Amino acid sequence: MIPDAELQEKINALYSTASEHHNVTKKLADRAMEFHAHKIGGFDSLHISIAESANADVMLTTDDKLYKRVQKTNAKIRVANPVTWLMEVTNDE
Repeated sequence: MIPDAELQEKINALYSTASEHHNVTKKLADRAMEFHAHKIGGFDSLHISIAESANADVMLTTDDKLYKRVQKTNAKIRVANPVTWLMEVTNDE
């Protein structure tokens, strides 16, 4: 759904490096609808539900609205700004 062909190509290249791929199940779609009820966009809601299902440690986003909205949900995954997260993990070393 990305109209920019060059960006689409870059994303496809990145996608091909992923070690895991997840199919959207009814359970994931239902969970995404719970996030969507908090005014989180459809794709963002789906990404959060998949990240939860995959037991990801963190989901990174630069979208401040998304970050704030997720904080008001019962998300079972940490959502963080990449810069903040990177500073945290590099301080721990």
